[in-house]
Parts: sequence; structure tokens; C-alpha cells
Amino acid sequence: IDDDENFLEHVKSVAGSFHLDFDTASTLTEGRMMMDSTPYDHVFIDVFMKDGNGVDFAYENNYYPGELHIMTGDFNKDGCADKFNGRAMSLSLVSKEVFTNFLHSLSSYASKR
Repeated sequence: IDDDENFLEHVKSVAGSFHLDFDTASTLTEGRMMMDSTPYDHVFIDVFMKDGNGVDFAYENNYYPGELHIMTGDFNKDGCADKFNGRAMSLSLVSKEVFTNFLHSLSSYASKR
């Protein structure tokens, strides 16, 4: 779930090259509707979205059976540290830069196969 269309296109390109079963959503509202209708193993959520905050969204959907992952450019700069204070929940934080580098590595690996 990310409102950066270029990022979503990149994810589609790389994941598609591995024939992974995945969906993308560009709003939290769209992501919530998809999560209600499809059991996902993993959901990656950007922090700052046009229709809300990804961390708040994850807390509101804590009951979801799949793993929820928060993507952020900078953990401290984006205010994630403050959002997580005093909240007990199992969430993983993923740097967008690390996630993008991981996708590039996958893409490079796929092109060599």
C-alpha cells in the first residue's frame, strides 16, 4: 500500500518477473478493501499516505492474520519512533531504500537466470 505510483510500478515489474501473487493499492482505503476480501500473507504499508498514516492504519488492523510491515524512508524523521512509543504490537519496519535495493537485487538475479 503506497501512494507513490513509480514505486508501485517498480514492485509490479520485479515481483511479476518472479511470478509472485501480489496486489498493490495506492490508498489506505483501497488497501483495507483488498485486505477484507483477500487473505494476504504480508502487507507492506507506507507511513505517509494521502488518506492517512500507515502506522495508525496498521494498529487499527492489528487483528489481520497476515504480517503487517511498515515502510518508511527514515524511521526517526518520519515520526515512526513517536508513533510506536507505548504501543505493544508486532510490526516490522522496513526502510523503503532497503526494500527498493532488495527489489533491484531480485531483478538483477532474475535477469541472470
